[in-house]
Amino acid sequence: MTLLLFVASVAAFAQNVRVSGTVVDTNNEPLVGAFVLEAGTRNGTSTDLDGNFTLTVKAGSTLEVSMLNYVTYSFPASTHSPVKVVLEEDSTLLEASIIIGYGSAQKIGNIVGSVTAVTSDELVNKPSANIADALQGKVAGLQIFNTSGEPQSSVSLRLRGESSLNLSTAPLYLLDGIPVSSGVFNSINPQDIESISVLKDASATAIYGSRAANGVIVITTKRGRLGEKPSISLRAQTGISMLTNYNMEMMNSEELLRFEEICRPELANDIAFQARKAFILGNNINFDWTNYLFTPTAPILQTDGSVRGATEKTNYYISFGYYSEKGTARANSGTQRFNVRSNISTDVTDWLQVGTNLALTYSRYHTITTGWYTQSPILQAVTGLPYQSPYKMIFNEDGTISWGDVQWVYPWDGGMDLNEYYKYNTNDRQSADLMGQMYLLLQPIKGLKIRTQEAIDAYDYWSERVSKPSFTPYTYAGFNSQSVERYYQISSTNTIEYNTDINLKHFFTVLLGHESLLKHDKTLSALGEGLTDDRLVTMSAATSFSPSDQGGNDSEAAFNSFFINGNYNYKDRYFVDASYRVDGSSLFGANHKYATFYAVGAMWKIKNEKFMQGIHWVDDLKLNITYGTTGNSGMSSWYASLGLVGTGPLYNRMAGWGLAQVPNADLTWETVATTNFRLAGRVFDRLNFDLQLYNKASSDLIMDLPFSATTGHGSGTGNVAALVNRGVDLALEFDLIHTRNLYWGVSANVNYNRNRITKLYQDLDELAMPEYSLKYQVGYSSSLIYVQQRAGVDPEDGSPMWYLEDGTTTKDYNQAPLMFWEGHDTTAPWSGGFSTNISYKNWGLNADFSWIGNRWIFMNERYYTMNPTSLLGNSNFEKKMLNIWTTPGQVTDIPKYGTEFHHDTSRFSNAAFLRMKNISLSYTFPKEWLKNNGVLSGAKAYLTGRNLLTFTNFEGYDPEVGASNATSGMYPNSRQIVFGVELTF
Repeated sequence: MTLLLFVASVAAFAQNVRVSGTVVDTNNEPLVGAFVLEAGTRNGTSTDLDGNFTLTVKAGSTLEVSMLNYVTYSFPASTHSPVKVVLEEDSTLLEASIIIGYGSAQKIGNIVGSVTAVTSDELVNKPSANIADALQGKVAGLQIFNTSGEPQSSVSLRLRGESSLNLSTAPLYLLDGIPVSSGVFNSINPQDIESISVLKDASATAIYGSRAANGVIVITTKRGRLGEKPSISLRAQTGISMLTNYNMEMMNSEELLRFEEICRPELANDIAFQARKAFILGNNINFDWTNYLFTPTAPILQTDGSVRGATEKTNYYISFGYYSEKGTARANSGTQRFNVRSNISTDVTDWLQVGTNLALTYSRYHTITTGWYTQSPILQAVTGLPYQSPYKMIFNEDGTISWGDVQWVYPWDGGMDLNEYYKYNTNDRQSADLMGQMYLLLQPIKGLKIRTQEAIDAYDYWSERVSKPSFTPYTYAGFNSQSVERYYQISSTNTIEYNTDINLKHFFTVLLGHESLLKHDKTLSALGEGLTDDRLVTMSAATSFSPSDQGGNDSEAAFNSFFINGNYNYKDRYFVDASYRVDGSSLFGANHKYATFYAVGAMWKIKNEKFMQGIHWVDDLKLNITYGTTGNSGMSSWYASLGLVGTGPLYNRMAGWGLAQVPNADLTWETVATTNFRLAGRVFDRLNFDLQLYNKASSDLIMDLPFSATTGHGSGTGNVAALVNRGVDLALEFDLIHTRNLYWGVSANVNYNRNRITKLYQDLDELAMPEYSLKYQVGYSSSLIYVQQRAGVDPEDGSPMWYLEDGTTTKDYNQAPLMFWEGHDTTAPWSGGFSTNISYKNWGLNADFSWIGNRWIFMNERYYTMNPTSLLGNSNFEKKMLNIWTTPGQVTDIPKYGTEFHHDTSRFSNAAFLRMKNISLSYTFPKEWLKNNGVLSGAKAYLTGRNLLTFTNFEGYDPEVGASNATSGMYPNSRQIVFGVELTF
């Protein structure tokens, strides 16, 4: 028996071999973190700081050595150790895989649809609370506007133009496969993001059917990698925010006083005015309201930590994050965000894997009033008189003056100091966000994957605005206003995926799936007035409540979907992809609860043909053609198809109700049919190019239909219009220099897009909306400006003139017709970005630029800054107003004083811009400095600037106005400078 045991142990030992070696690149530099795997198993390890590894495997097995951006190398296990493995760099990067649908990850080079991926390296070090801001200028056809400099502000995204006239034009957002709201960009920790993929055409988006008409943004978070050694990453960055440069040139005290004399010549002989003027100029009183209300040193702080790794059966990624930013307004504005995330998956058996992704975010922030309101610092910064000051004026015995404390209420006009106002009066918000999923993945046989996933996206939101009695201006009483919102979305997704091949020539993948989604949104708001004591400001302390100031809503919606996707690959040369989806939704009418969406696409990898093998300067070349349909269900009301009742005013002292909305049983999805042609490749081992042409035809567009007054209703909702978008995307990447120690690469992208209305309701040719300076007309752009057109100023009498339709002019504004302002659109037809990336040894420098072409924006500010007839002596004005008409024969575009201020083209400004979005200088500490400490495996320091340079002729605070076609006293955008350190253990 002893002999038998000895023989058995020797045999068992003989079945295993111990393999050791070193992994290096083609420059003989060790590769840290390369993964060495026993093929067909989960037995693996990673290389250390010197590129070394040791692994015990079965005799006769094959080892695979892989690393991101390198070609995988395989070799048979042998007792002859150590071995040296040289990995070659994969310059085309086609082997990187991303998830774009419900199934498994796909190699980027094998995706038939139009997809652009942005990696975490391009996002993590950007100083912005909203990570979508870092995408600006990186994806051809994706326009991103950060609409405000307030830290918790949202961004607006538009992909390949506007596909709707009335519904949302925002893309569908997915986080690890979960449909989420655009608020995900505010709540997610940038450090947790692995990649963001932008899906553009129908072949890539049709699998999402009813919600993908405006494209899809897929966010994938980090997770542990098989065989990866545990690592701990810590990162911290701190810096300051300040206003971006702005081109609104306001008058100083001397200019404003001179302007008042120009407008009212009699002031030259007014003793009181002249005395005041002499006093102001003699004491050099010239107050800068912008510098007073905004600060150049608003602090930013961000810290992150994560643990990442994998065992033989379990992958894990756990992180925390903290972000804090003060607003550039000295008034009480700022945000704090706390993040926790846990992504874990484990192999229960060889055929069952379970996993969970869970993210919790808590945010609290202070906001200020924006727009044209008394409490808006932006309005006060524009209109504040430079010869007035919020500080108390002290008259000294020697005849000079000095300045005392800030005055809460200005004595000259009853106005208030907004820095003090927001110190005592608050406008606070809080939100708690939960995003999570749990899944089971069964693989009973080779090639078959059965997956079920349950997910939730939910948040609780609360806001409170308090105005204390002692710090409430004018005759208003103190008040407490509160609102709460609870939202959740629960989804269930079940898929069956099977992939196989025939003789390694024909490759097939088929995916069947079902998805259901439930949404519930509940709100409550209340206003209590009559607070009497600054110490008692809760809602219960209010003494007055008005029923009209209380409100609340409770809404529910449901989706139910079935889908199928299949793709075929022949010898890595010919690819076909097809999707079909049936969507049902409670949003639409009883006769159209379900709709179908589909797509088909083909790709030809031309470079893989035999006749291309001898053409060595062509490294990659492929042609894609796709066509398909997607839907848009982004309605503001979830009950637009239903007949609704509502309460009305009291009648005979009794409450009543009546029909509030007319039903439409035929209301259905807007549908966008997209055709996309793509030619992409790489030449001379230097230049990557990607050229795409597309046509997006939107039909069944939902609009409000005007009803006859005899119906008792003003309007109803219906599918009545059509629109087409056509455009081109071009992206280029060029490796200028690529040596052992020096790399210099540049990239650029550009998009051209124009839309045209092709149909309106009841065969009407036009629908004018003069209050928005817009008119929908068949054959024209949906965002072409429609307004009275200024024809200049008559040099003889200083009267403004406007064009008539025949090209002649009139001085009577009431006779001036509303007309299309040809070539002046509120949506930029051209947009793009470019980047440069330089690395020398351990130093790195990269800069990202974004730009928007001609885009004309209505400036509400000009009611105050160009309207002396109404506001002389009460507002400051733009310097250009000094050129106001005064004498016959004078050529100017500023009409004479006394002219009534009108709405016309003079209130618009070109918001085209070129902006240095981000620039970063980094230093990575050499590995040989760290390899002997036994703990620290990586260290990096960087200095990053955001929005440092802006080139624009826009005459407002900032050209990045957002999706709106008008400025309205928005919080000016900001620029940041931050320093950061990242350590890996």
